[in-house]
Amino acid sequence: MAHFFAVSPRFWDDEKVAAWTDAQQKLALYLLTCKHRNLEGLYVLPLSYAAEDCNWSVTKTRRNMTELCKAGFCEYDETSKVVLIAKALDYYQPKSEKQLKGALNDLSSIPETGLQARFLAEAEHRAPDLYKALSNGTEL
Repeated sequence: MAHFFAVSPRFWDDEKVAAWTDAQQKLALYLLTCKHRNLEGLYVLPLSYAAEDCNWSVTKTRRNMTELCKAGFCEYDETSKVVLIAKALDYYQPKSEKQLKGALNDLSSIPETGLQARFLAEAEHRAPDLYKALSNGTEL
């Protein structure tokens, strides 16, 4: 598990973020920094985990997750319990062989989800080395 995740201080300057409620801002920061996250931004996160970590009900967590999804910050597949942080690959693109191997390892544990196709499209646009590695026969 990575011990460092970049969260830009520009997070607070974003007009969309400024318009969110305190709870939405807290959940967004949680999604960027929680212990379940990986650097690639596609990871398993049952809402019950987020609710427990944020000291909220699952209902409150689901409501705020829905709002963040509507805002384009993330996408969530409740069936597979997978979250995709929309622009995570803008901040981390694995490039070295070791980084690519780690990313492929992280991504190999993701259960089947419709978000995989979206992630692949993001990788093609934002992280070409990762996209190439994924396209060369590695399952996502």
